[in-house]
Amino acid sequence: MKAVQLREWLLPGRAERDEAFHQEILSLSQRGLLPIAALEIAIGLLAFAGLLPWQTGLAILITGAATAVSARVASLYPYSRLLAAVSSAMAAAITCFSMNRGGADFGAAAIALLLLAPIAVPFRPLDSAAIGAFAAAAGIQSGQVVYIAIVACAAVLAAATLYRQRWNNYSSYLTVLQSSQELQSRLHQLESSKTMDRLSAALAHELSNPIGAAACAIETLLAVSARQAEAAPGDQKRLAGIQTDLLRSLDHSMVRLRKLVGWFHEITNLNETTTQRANLNEILRHAVEAVRADALVSTRFVPLPEILCKPQQLQWVFESVLRNAVQAIEAGGTVTISTSAGESQLEIAVEDTGRGIPADLLAWVFDPMFHEAGGRVSTGNWSLFAARQFIKGHGGEMRIQSQEGRGTTVSVVLPC
Repeated sequence: MKAVQLREWLLPGRAERDEAFHQEILSLSQRGLLPIAALEIAIGLLAFAGLLPWQTGLAILITGAATAVSARVASLYPYSRLLAAVSSAMAAAITCFSMNRGGADFGAAAIALLLLAPIAVPFRPLDSAAIGAFAAAAGIQSGQVVYIAIVACAAVLAAATLYRQRWNNYSSYLTVLQSSQELQSRLHQLESSKTMDRLSAALAHELSNPIGAAACAIETLLAVSARQAEAAPGDQKRLAGIQTDLLRSLDHSMVRLRKLVGWFHEITNLNETTTQRANLNEILRHAVEAVRADALVSTRFVPLPEILCKPQQLQWVFESVLRNAVQAIEAGGTVTISTSAGESQLEIAVEDTGRGIPADLLAWVFDPMFHEAGGRVSTGNWSLFAARQFIKGHGGEMRIQSQEGRGTTVSVVLPC
């Protein structure tokens, strides 16, 4: 078991097979090229101060400059780690080769920096071992092979430790991410379950009223009709009036049922609309035209990027909110639609100067059973509930702020 762990520590092949981790390593390698180049250029410049032969300083300076240039070449990005290894090995070998010509103390310090600093690239343990072996081979004549080997071993151990730490951090991140996604999925299922419970209760409530009224009207109508056949001529007119009232009540119940079925049919059709790229400003303009409130609505639009969405759903949402706003204002009132764009989201605000919603009712405005027609809520049966569900389906959120007597603002936030 320990042998397997040691092999994984020194030869982390499994980590390199993970594409996301490999891309992270490439990004770190590309960012590490400039520090290596800066170190090499600094050593080269110090060599000109007499700390190393000037030929050595010039060679290291050229190596550092070439490394700095390669860090800026986009096509070399996939080879960043290889370039860093080659650059470090060349600079270390040049320094080792010249140590017997003078500047042994500075050369020893430079070699330590050149072998240890590149572990930030990050190198695999074998990369650091190869760099150290190349430097040791170049420094055989300097008599510093043992020192170079010790520094190279330290670099290998440091590279192995840091590489393993990066892999462990990445694995922990994946575990946390997976747990977060599972938690979000469970929360979404729980919220969906609660939503369906509320919708079922609201539907049962809405259906029970007209169905109960219709059943009572039919039952009473049958009883009146049976009695009318045996009634005295003087009672015929009164019973006929009762029948008319019952028929009117029955018709009213049927109208409510037809509206409810039509609403669900409309929502079902909207759920089946296609997803495509669209501009929210255009969707809002169409919504204003559909509500026929051009004279009452002012717009403050800023340029927005196109987003992937279901345009028919969003237009329905904004039409519902606009109708509600227009119904809430009185003579001289205004409705304003504004858009704004952030780094990762778009916001649409519909503001009106209408009656507003009492503070104790705001918490219930998205409840499918809530119906406050005299205030600022009703846009038709359950429209705010459905609108919020559509917005959530787009990964967004709908919020309402209102002050009684001063107006209401409906804010819709969508990702972009």
